[in-house]
Amino acid sequence: MSEAGIAIEAHGLTRRFGQVLAVDGAELSIPRGRIYGFLGPNGSGKSTTIRMLCGLIKPTSGTIRVLGLDIPRQAEELRRLIGYMTQRFSLWEDLSTRENLEFLASIYTLGASARRSASRP
Repeated sequence: MSEAGIAIEAHGLTRRFGQVLAVDGAELSIPRGRIYGFLGPNGSGKSTTIRMLCGLIKPTSGTIRVLGLDIPRQAEELRRLIGYMTQRFSLWEDLSTRENLEFLASIYTLGASARRSASRP
């Protein structure tokens, strides 16, 4: 299939959190216009993979192209083209309140100075 027909492509996609291997060498080639689902038990790396594909977290290794963009290098451009909604609407329990706010601000490409002024009481 030509590159124009591929929406998402990942090769050797790996993500570690310290000693924990969350995603181990994933390979994906998803054609444009297709619906693709991630199925697996809790802790199998589904959410981590999706976050890497959306440019929200950087892979430890591997390559990603989404809609012709090189991720994570062009992640900001990708965020202007796609939407991302977590499985449940809430804050991440393992992050502090400030970390949650900074993460959400970065998703919406809110600059550092705008984040600082927005965080003032």
